[in-house]
Amino acid sequence: MERDAFVDEVMRGAGLLIVHIPVSDSYDIEELRELIFGDFNQ
Repeated sequence: MERDAFVDEVMRGAGLLIVHIPVSDSYDIEELRELIFGDFNQ
């Protein structure tokens, strides 16, 4: 968790977006697409 906060801060400082996707046995491709690209499609 502490490392995630550090990485988030560094990425934010660089002006980059980071998306955290929880580990799973399987993924719904449409859900992933929305998580990754959702904000860009608006």
